[in-house]
Amino acid sequence: MATLLRSIRQGRWQSDFQPTWLTAGDVPACTLIDLEARENILSVYEITDTCDISRIAIALAATRDRLGNFDYALFDDASPTAIGITIVASLGTTPDPVVNQVHRDLGELTTGKLGDLAAAIYKSQMIDRISRPKISERLLEAVRSGELDNNFVNRKLKREIAAKLWPGLPLF
Repeated sequence: MATLLRSIRQGRWQSDFQPTWLTAGDVPACTLIDLEARENILSVYEITDTCDISRIAIALAATRDRLGNFDYALFDDASPTAIGITIVASLGTTPDPVVNQVHRDLGELTTGKLGDLAAAIYKSQMIDRISRPKISERLLEAVRSGELDNNFVNRKLKREIAAKLWPGLPLF
């Protein structure tokens, strides 16, 4: 059984922050924002021995416009399979070629399957965050070590990093 990672916004998923009107067993509709499917496919990453949560988080953070916390949900691949969602290996598009190899597409999505997946993730409550300072530190390490292909790091993010955090670091 494999563990899958999806980038989310933590506040939408934590049960202790949910509205009082939410009944037991229900899932807030706002969680679906984090499961935005494109062409009926949802992008996730598989945690492996060679590619851990931190590495995936840094690769995905490097594609964003701004530096910030990295929130994510973990769930096992049995959840989508049980719902009838296909899992297909496909090359990712992050600045890290190792992370790109563990990219997976969850396909054949319908509104019903997506709702069931949201419920499975919500019930698992395997939600966590890597703080902005830790992301900043790890991004710097990844750029310096060559773990990230600098040509694919988001330009807006590079400008923010250069201006605020890492003066003198050649990012362009």
